[in-house]
Amino acid sequence: LRRVFSYVRKSRSDEAFLAATLAVVLLCSTLTKAMGLSDTLGAFVGGVLVAETDYRHLVESNIAPFRGLLLGLFFITVGFSLDLRFFASSWTIILPLLLGLLILKVSVVMFASWAFNVSGPSALQSGLLLAPGGEFAFVLFGLAERLSLISGLSSKLLVTTTVLSMALTPVLASVGAKVAARQRSSRGEENLAGLDKRAKADIAKIESDNFVVLCGWNTLTRTICDLLDAEGSKYIVLEDNQVTASRARDRGLPVYLADCARRETLQQFNVSGARLLVVTSMMRQVSDRQADCIRRFCPDLPMLVRAEDPGHKEQLQNRLGVVAVVPALVSFRFGGNVLKQLGYPHEEIESIIEEQRRKAVALRAADFQDGDTDLDTDDL
Repeated sequence: LRRVFSYVRKSRSDEAFLAATLAVVLLCSTLTKAMGLSDTLGAFVGGVLVAETDYRHLVESNIAPFRGLLLGLFFITVGFSLDLRFFASSWTIILPLLLGLLILKVSVVMFASWAFNVSGPSALQSGLLLAPGGEFAFVLFGLAERLSLISGLSSKLLVTTTVLSMALTPVLASVGAKVAARQRSSRGEENLAGLDKRAKADIAKIESDNFVVLCGWNTLTRTICDLLDAEGSKYIVLEDNQVTASRARDRGLPVYLADCARRETLQQFNVSGARLLVVTSMMRQVSDRQADCIRRFCPDLPMLVRAEDPGHKEQLQNRLGVVAVVPALVSFRFGGNVLKQLGYPHEEIESIIEEQRRKAVALRAADFQDGDTDLDTDDL
């Protein structure tokens, strides 16, 4: 598939690329249908195959305009499958099934998260997000009924339970986010500074892989983190403002209260072992101080520094031997340079940037409609 998509990509036509993607999915769906399996399963397999290529982010970007429409159609179909009369006559069976499903899935996800050293708040939040039934339940129940593995009544009970659990997703997500944020904020300053046992374990887990260190938490850093998350790269953010660091940690992000210009901080977070260090401060004086101190203590560490203007860029490169960038479109282009320094392919970087830019524009538009006019358009 990589060769096929590479050949189609040379045409530089989004329509051709989208057509190739749909052709792969439809072909897989037709093959599984011919084998006596579900065509939905084939579509899923086709999606997995596409996701394994280097063009997965570009595919996501191209199908973005249709995703909302298709999701809406899917949920309308799910809503029509709910028989209110059946629910009214069988609620004494359905509600215990619903409660059992939610408790079972929350418990399984939380135990699995703890087995992989995920923190308690994140484990609880993940459990509540994944607690509702999935869309493949409808496929499996329908197939089981056709094969006479379950009765029609049992299938209807299970489908109704799944639909109700999916309807509870926004409530469960909201509860999970609030409870997790409250638990994180109650951990204290030692955890925020990365000094307690739990924080040290989280940091050690990040440092076990090739990780990136970012100095300062702002709009630019958030964009870089989104790009790194899209690639599955580990990172640590060091922020010296307690309020800013605390708010970011409440959202479950690896942001720690620390001054990256101090030698003790660099030793505590093993900065010298990082794959790359990025200085994102918008203030020239702050970025100069941080870059100077880090270069003094870590002379061989690859660094990428945000420059204020071309003169500042030249000064940083000549004096410290770092890669300095003055991005025209600050967040995304700077973030693209971070991925470039980490060795990711150019095509993949461009597709990720386009995907994240669309998401950011949609979020900023929503914020503007809600009355938030502080949109930091410079950082787009």
